[in-house]
Amino acid sequence: MGLPQGAKLSILKKDAISVAAGIVAAVETALAVSGISLHDMIPGQAWWVYLLIVLAVFAALVASIRFILACLYREHIELEINGNRIEIVEGDLFAQDGKKVIPFNEYFDSDVDDIVISHSSLNGKFIDHHVDDLAELRREVESERSSPLPVRDCEGRRQYDLGTIKRFGEDYLLLAFSHFDGQNQARLTMAEYERCLMNMWQELCRTYAGRPISLPLLGSGITRFDDVRQKSESELLKCMLCTLRSTGCYFSQPISIVLTSEAMSKVDLYEMKGVSRYGL
Repeated sequence: MGLPQGAKLSILKKDAISVAAGIVAAVETALAVSGISLHDMIPGQAWWVYLLIVLAVFAALVASIRFILACLYREHIELEINGNRIEIVEGDLFAQDGKKVIPFNEYFDSDVDDIVISHSSLNGKFIDHHVDDLAELRREVESERSSPLPVRDCEGRRQYDLGTIKRFGEDYLLLAFSHFDGQNQARLTMAEYERCLMNMWQELCRTYAGRPISLPLLGSGITRFDDVRQKSESELLKCMLCTLRSTGCYFSQPISIVLTSEAMSKVDLYEMKGVSRYGL
């Protein structure tokens, strides 16, 4: 997946050039209407001097506008994809309104022992601080079978298709996100990651109940990709947005992708506009 050839230039730089060109054109029109030229303002110069002045002013405008746009979209950005309102923001997932998506492995394991699930992971924090009764969590996972995605029997355990969503209480949607290997490591191939996201958007349509949805940046934690180098935060974020665009799913309520401060520092938010414009 990639941007069209004409969009390979940075989205931020393209927009800065476009705005600067508009400003220059507006100034030229205003001067022409008033009968004033650059020659009148700075008389007695060779033609190439005037050209250099115009180019220097244009370059300064581009740099200034680029800086201003980067500052404006440093901490959050709002996008529209297929009519869906998307906000990318830094914050605490658990403090968001509406439904919150929590990634689990394909078995919906819930043992927080720093072997199966780490206490420091989002999964572990959810179980440690937002589940009052672990037995109740396990019962709800077992009893909630409304997903149309397949379930397999794996040595006496239920193995759920990646992307499967389980409801838990009023506020949480539990996601089967990764495979689990013999070393208790969460693993995926890139194709499985994309298919999981495609399934997830469809499942969220089924389960969000007309409420706002908040998701973490999926794949940025301890999940390992088997067939590619570890993806950057920007690449993962673009993949989440692109798969939403590909599914054609529509949500009547806004979707928030909530990044940690560390992830936010590594993402160029303005470049995410490329997804809504070009579809990646």
